Amino acid sequence: MNAPAKLSKIEKLRLRDGDRCWLCNGKLSFGAARTSKKAPTIEHLVAQVNGGTDALDNLVLAHPGCNRQLGCRPVADKQAMRERRRAMREQLQSAARVRSETPVEEGGNKGARPRTAPQAQAPGGGTTVLVGLRRWRLAALVASGAALLATGLAAGLVIAR
Repeated sequence: MNAPAKLSKIEKLRLRDGDRCWLCNGKLSFGAARTSKKAPTIEHLVAQVNGGTDALDNLVLAHPGCNRQLGCRPVADKQAMRERRRAMREQLQSAARVRSETPVEEGGNKGARPRTAPQAQAPGGGTTVLVGLRRWRLAALVASGAALLATGLAAGLVIAR
């Protein structure tokens, strides 16, 4: 297979790195309009304002939003952001897999659509079971509220009604 004599930088980076965003590992849409959120943009690992060059070893592909988030941070910070983002993405994907594999009882109404895990009823009650990310957010809110209350009490602040 003969490669064209002149490839654009984006095409060269795509051949080298694949069709994924460097930061979030999300799919890039190479046929999308340049203004699309999924369109590939070129990110300089060492920003040009920090002396970075246009050499291919300093360039990667990223979504426009991911590129803006990376900004002109140092390479070590960008790498740390990438590791955190990818770990978070993997956790969300594994939670979604667990959620989709969770067996759910069929409802009593024969014409009703099957329930998904978030719509499942708690055993013996009519409340919806919180699953996955919603439960985590609720727990985080409760914990942060308790921490603020404890901090206020430790500092001697009086809570007035």
